[in-house]
Amino acid sequence: MWDAGVVGVAASPKGLRHGFGIRALCSGVPLNPLQRWLGHADIATTAIHANVAGPRNDIAARTR
Repeated sequence: MWDAGVVGVAASPKGLRHGFGIRALCSGVPLNPLQRWLGHADIATTAIHANVAGPRNDIAARTR
């Protein structure tokens, strides 16, 4: 991670996973596939990434 310039809180497995979730949502990935990819049992857990990504109306519409 150091060689890639990943430092701070993001320089952990959890940080990389969370960053992936946020980046996926911002790139247009719907919540349902992201839920499966991250292995979340509850869609509400996946929705945490949407809250961090910011208030975007189109993210909520992507649950289908």
